[in-house]
Amino acid sequence: MDRLLAPFRDQLRRPPVLSPLTRHGIDHYRMEVCAAQVRLHADLPATPLWTYNGVYPGPTIEAFRGRPVAIEWVNALGVERHPIRTFIGYPTANETSQSRPGRDATGRWSEQGPLLRWVIGHLHGAAVPAQSDGWPDNAMFPGMSVTGCYPNPQRAALLWYHDHAMGQTAQNVYAGLAGLYVLRDDEEAALELPLGEHELPLLLQDRNLDLDAEGRPTGALLYKLDQPHGEFYGPYTLVNGTIWPFVEVSPVPYRLRIINGSNARFYRVTLVDDQDHDDQVDALTLIGNDGGLLPAPAPVRDAMLLGPGERVDIIADFGGYAGRRLMLRNDAPAPYPSGGAPSNEVVMQFRVTEGVTRGSVALPEALSPIDPIAIEASTVTRVITLEEDPAVPGMMRLNGKGFHDGVDEMPRLGDTEIWEFRNPTEDTHPMHLHLVAFQVLSRAHLDPGQPSSQPLAILNTERGWKDVVCCHPGQATRIAVRFGPFTGQYMYHCHILEHEDHDMMRPYVVVPPEMSM
Repeated sequence: MDRLLAPFRDQLRRPPVLSPLTRHGIDHYRMEVCAAQVRLHADLPATPLWTYNGVYPGPTIEAFRGRPVAIEWVNALGVERHPIRTFIGYPTANETSQSRPGRDATGRWSEQGPLLRWVIGHLHGAAVPAQSDGWPDNAMFPGMSVTGCYPNPQRAALLWYHDHAMGQTAQNVYAGLAGLYVLRDDEEAALELPLGEHELPLLLQDRNLDLDAEGRPTGALLYKLDQPHGEFYGPYTLVNGTIWPFVEVSPVPYRLRIINGSNARFYRVTLVDDQDHDDQVDALTLIGNDGGLLPAPAPVRDAMLLGPGERVDIIADFGGYAGRRLMLRNDAPAPYPSGGAPSNEVVMQFRVTEGVTRGSVALPEALSPIDPIAIEASTVTRVITLEEDPAVPGMMRLNGKGFHDGVDEMPRLGDTEIWEFRNPTEDTHPMHLHLVAFQVLSRAHLDPGQPSSQPLAILNTERGWKDVVCCHPGQATRIAVRFGPFTGQYMYHCHILEHEDHDMMRPYVVVPPEMSM
């Protein structure tokens, strides 16, 4: 691919940490959705975006377990149109132009009409009362605001907030509406993991750029799909809002907290030598994922797969690499897993300075105990089939139903259930449940001809507590869920944003224990 832009021209940005106004033990934040101009690469003009508080990614909120947070979400947009122009392609057979910058001359293209200026904030991974969860149909128009309450009852973890407006979550997140929420607690603090400048949150997203008449990137984001209800895959990888950045690190351990914030792209990442991309660097140790710390550290031997919405927490020990340049590489096909070779292998670069090496990080043998969910106490097993609508290519369904087709799942507060996601499609679907964390139990082939004696892998990145699980083609993926700590109406959906917008999203209701459903 002709990249048109040079990698590693810009330093990695750290989103600013937002300071709260504290009243009666509650930290209050104001998060305004507003238009802004942000430079994504040194060789680009500023890009028009929608942002939280004028920055992209949005400002980071640092919270503490058990200490409530209130966020006032404000739609402060003016009369300007949505910054994203959507182009639908009709490429020739067996071709895709999504990996190439600009609109591309292959095939026919048409532009969609203007999008609504409505937004709704959602804190992904948070156990929150239903009225604060960011129900998509409650989206706010300019001049409206709503305050959400976030009691932070769960263990320390890296969460993230993003827009969840009905029907255009994909375009609103693509326009810039995403940010980080770091939840800490005493247990994690006692481990003395790298902090401050040695803790790097990394929000991975992919984008495309429009081109001028001479074929030069204009800086304007281009949302280009290959079919009317397709997924987005772009040729440029952004980390914390910068295309292919670099970061200078000392030859000491760092904590890398990686979020896949892309619309649809999967990342299968490794750390490699920047000159020889086949030379994998043995410097990574996995310590956590979506729901926080794992029971024990696990050396990273293979590439780590991250579906949209998933997070990993790793220690990168740069102690043996003084003076070297290392690259975070992606080799996941798009779409995953049936697509071709990755169009954007480059993610970012680490420049390890010369200096005194502190040596290997002394991680404890045990990090955070995790009790397995007692599945023998489960009250019900629910089977949910992930489907494509045969009548409308690209439209998706769960058990043949869309978001507004009524409620089928009504677990009782405190009950344990087993949910089995069956995937007969060609795509891996990262399934996400709001409110709860869960544990991945097993995977099995859907094809009865497959030998049952060959168990399918549960990856190290899938141990412990999760809120997104990758459901692979031709497989049944089983999770154990204990519902709570709140009652009310929530949702579950595929976290490929175009899939949830195209109706691969369903409501569920947690009912009081005295109700029998």
